[in-house]
Amino acid sequence: MNLDNYFLKTLSVIEASDDASEDRYLLDALEKEGISSSMGAYLVLFIPIIFCRIISKTFEANFSNEYIEHKKDGTRKKYKFNENVLYTTIWEISESFIKQNSNNTVILKVASRSPEFPLINDALLKKHIIKTLVFSPVHIIL
Repeated sequence: MNLDNYFLKTLSVIEASDDASEDRYLLDALEKEGISSSMGAYLVLFIPIIFCRIISKTFEANFSNEYIEHKKDGTRKKYKFNENVLYTTIWEISESFIKQNSNNTVILKVASRSPEFPLINDALLKKHIIKTLVFSPVHIIL
Protein backbone atom coordinates (compact mmCIF):
# COMPACT_ATOMS: atom_id res chain seq x y z
CA MET A 1 0.00 0.00 0.00
CA ASN A 2 1.33 3.46 -0.81
CA LEU A 3 1.21 6.69 1.17
CA ASP A 4 -1.69 8.08 -0.90
CA ASN A 5 -3.79 5.09 0.17
CA TYR A 6 -2.70 5.46 3.80
CA PHE A 7 -3.64 9.13 3.62
CA LEU A 8 -7.14 8.41 2.24
CA LYS A 9 -7.74 5.62 4.76
CA THR A 10 -6.74 7.97 7.59
CA LEU A 11 -9.16 10.62 6.34
CA SER A 12 -11.94 8.03 6.16
CA VAL A 13 -11.26 6.85 9.69
CA ILE A 14 -11.23 10.41 11.04
CA GLU A 15 -14.37 11.32 9.09
CA ALA A 16 -16.22 8.29 10.45
CA SER A 17 -15.08 8.88 14.02
CA ASP A 18 -16.73 10.83 16.78
CA ASP A 19 -15.17 14.29 17.16
CA ALA A 20 -13.96 13.33 20.63
CA SER A 21 -12.42 10.02 19.54
CA GLU A 22 -9.11 9.28 21.15
CA ASP A 23 -6.06 8.68 19.00
CA ARG A 24 -6.02 5.07 20.24
CA TYR A 25 -9.42 4.47 18.61
CA LEU A 26 -8.13 5.90 15.32
CA LEU A 27 -4.93 3.83 15.52
CA ASP A 28 -6.92 0.64 16.13
CA ALA A 29 -9.14 1.43 13.13
CA LEU A 30 -6.08 2.05 10.94
CA GLU A 31 -4.48 -1.21 12.07
CA LYS A 32 -7.66 -3.02 10.98
CA GLU A 33 -7.09 -1.39 7.57
CA GLY A 34 -3.60 -2.90 7.43
CA ILE A 35 -1.58 0.15 8.49
CA SER A 36 1.15 -0.50 11.06
CA SER A 37 0.81 1.16 14.46
CA SER A 38 3.97 3.25 13.96
CA MET A 39 2.87 4.53 10.54
CA GLY A 40 -0.66 5.07 11.86
CA ALA A 41 0.67 7.15 14.75
CA TYR A 42 2.45 9.55 12.41
CA LEU A 43 -0.55 9.75 10.07
CA VAL A 44 -2.91 10.56 12.96
CA LEU A 45 -0.48 13.19 14.25
CA PHE A 46 0.81 14.79 11.05
CA ILE A 47 -2.32 14.96 8.87
CA PRO A 48 -4.33 17.17 11.27
CA ILE A 49 -1.33 19.45 11.89
CA ILE A 50 -0.79 19.79 8.16
CA PHE A 51 -4.47 20.44 7.41
CA CYS A 52 -4.58 23.12 10.11
CA ARG A 53 -1.46 24.79 8.78
CA ILE A 54 -2.66 24.72 5.17
CA ILE A 55 -6.06 26.21 5.90
CA SER A 56 -4.42 28.82 8.15
CA LYS A 57 -1.97 30.04 5.49
CA THR A 58 -4.02 33.14 4.72
CA PHE A 59 -3.64 34.27 8.33
CA GLU A 60 0.17 34.12 8.07
CA ALA A 61 0.43 32.19 11.33
CA ASN A 62 3.97 31.79 12.70
CA PHE A 63 3.93 28.05 13.25
CA SER A 64 7.07 26.48 14.65
CA ASN A 65 8.97 24.25 12.24
CA GLU A 66 10.07 22.12 15.20
CA TYR A 67 8.40 19.30 17.06
CA ILE A 68 9.55 17.38 20.10
CA GLU A 69 8.99 13.65 20.40
CA HIS A 70 8.62 12.28 23.91
CA LYS A 71 9.28 8.54 24.08
CA LYS A 72 7.93 6.08 26.63
CA ASP A 73 11.40 5.68 28.15
CA GLY A 74 11.38 9.37 29.14
CA THR A 75 13.74 10.57 26.42
CA ARG A 76 12.83 13.36 24.07
CA LYS A 77 14.29 14.65 20.86
CA LYS A 78 13.70 17.76 18.76
CA TYR A 79 13.05 17.46 15.01
CA LYS A 80 12.18 19.80 12.16
CA PHE A 81 8.97 19.20 10.23
CA ASN A 82 10.55 20.26 6.94
CA GLU A 83 13.34 17.69 7.37
CA ASN A 84 10.94 14.79 7.89
CA VAL A 85 10.30 13.10 4.52
CA LEU A 86 7.00 11.60 5.70
CA TYR A 87 5.74 15.01 6.83
CA THR A 88 6.77 16.79 3.63
CA THR A 89 5.23 14.08 1.46
CA ILE A 90 1.97 14.18 3.44
CA TRP A 91 2.04 17.98 3.07
CA GLU A 92 2.12 17.64 -0.73
CA ILE A 93 -0.69 15.06 -0.72
CA SER A 94 -2.74 17.24 1.67
CA GLU A 95 -2.32 20.39 -0.42
CA SER A 96 -3.50 18.56 -3.50
CA PHE A 97 -6.45 17.02 -1.62
CA ILE A 98 -7.58 20.34 -0.16
CA LYS A 99 -7.32 22.10 -3.53
CA GLN A 100 -9.37 19.38 -5.24
CA ASN A 101 -12.05 18.95 -2.57
CA SER A 102 -14.61 21.43 -1.45
CA ASN A 103 -15.94 19.32 1.42
CA ASN A 104 -15.12 21.78 4.17
CA THR A 105 -16.74 19.54 6.77
CA VAL A 106 -14.10 16.84 6.33
CA ILE A 107 -11.25 19.34 6.03
CA LEU A 108 -12.30 21.13 9.22
CA LYS A 109 -12.92 17.88 11.09
CA VAL A 110 -9.39 16.72 10.28
CA ALA A 111 -7.78 20.13 10.96
CA SER A 112 -9.59 20.44 14.29
CA ARG A 113 -7.64 17.44 15.60
CA SER A 114 -4.44 19.53 15.42
CA PRO A 115 -3.16 20.84 18.75
CA GLU A 116 -2.78 24.24 17.04
CA PHE A 117 -6.35 24.49 15.78
CA PRO A 118 -7.99 25.59 19.06
CA LEU A 119 -5.41 28.36 19.41
CA ILE A 120 -6.12 29.69 15.90
CA ASN A 121 -9.87 29.37 16.43
CA ASP A 122 -9.78 31.14 19.80
CA ALA A 123 -7.61 33.94 18.40
CA LEU A 124 -10.01 34.44 15.50
CA LEU A 125 -13.01 34.55 17.82
CA LYS A 126 -11.24 37.20 19.90
CA LYS A 127 -10.35 39.12 16.71
CA HIS A 128 -6.60 38.83 17.27
CA ILE A 129 -4.25 39.25 14.35
CA ILE A 130 -2.99 35.72 13.80
CA LYS A 131 0.32 36.71 12.22
CA THR A 132 1.32 38.36 15.50
CA LEU A 133 1.12 35.02 17.33
CA VAL A 134 4.21 32.85 17.65
CA PHE A 135 3.59 29.15 18.13
CA SER A 136 5.86 26.96 20.23
CA PRO A 137 7.04 23.55 18.98
CA VAL A 138 4.46 20.77 18.95
CA HIS A 139 5.04 18.10 21.60
CA ILE A 140 4.32 14.56 20.48
CA ILE A 141 4.02 11.80 23.03
CA LEU A 142 4.67 8.38 21.53
